[in-house]
Amino acid sequence: MELLNLDGVIEKGVFEIPSYQRGYAWQIRQLKDFWNDLEHVSKLENKFHYMHSLTLRKSGDDFGDIDFEIIDDQQRLATSLILLGLLAKTTKNENYSSANLKSILSYKDDYYGLSEVFRAITEEKDLEKFKTSFYAKNFIDAYAFFKEKISNTPIETLEKMLDALTKKMLFSVAELNDNRIDPFSSFETINNRGKDLSTLELLKNRLHFVAHKICDKEKLENLQKKYQRYLHSYLSRFEIV
Repeated sequence: MELLNLDGVIEKGVFEIPSYQRGYAWQIRQLKDFWNDLEHVSKLENKFHYMHSLTLRKSGDDFGDIDFEIIDDQQRLATSLILLGLLAKTTKNENYSSANLKSILSYKDDYYGLSEVFRAITEEKDLEKFKTSFYAKNFIDAYAFFKEKISNTPIETLEKMLDALTKKMLFSVAELNDNRIDPFSSFETINNRGKDLSTLELLKNRLHFVAHKICDKEKLENLQKKYQRYLHSYLSRFEIV
């Protein structure tokens, strides 16, 4: 395990959210806490803020495009990247341009359209057409929340917040690369902080866990697509997927 700031995390490479996980679930309460924590630490000399543990697993991507799967704490990393892009643009910091940020994070089997939303946010496209799911809407709402906060904050303060976000907000990064450790059960076990998992999200993870045990790769991919379509079609009526 190593303690890394956001710069250190970004340097590790490209991250993917596995399909057994929920999408982007943070809402206003979590976003307010995140902003307040960052604002506070930006005012302190030589003080740091501990974010959470970021749990990773080396990717088995055959093409080498993905370096790590995120087992836990995608919410904070995604939130950090959304805010980083906005702060960099506002303060005209070219070290964190949208071109550099948009490829850092992606979602596997992205039925909820979150990879597209993330790229659209970093490129500042019209976001209305990307509100295709509950999770995608959360992504867009986070962007809007931070954009409003930034518009009401002096540029000198924003520069300090950008520095704090990249240098003073610390993750304890753990890599679970031992094949004896199951990523599905790890996700359930350690994901008990931040915004609690809903029953649906736990069920989704359990379905992936069972299917992974009994299906070969081709059958697993087909099964995943089928129940993703079913869950999205049925449950989106209630805005819980």
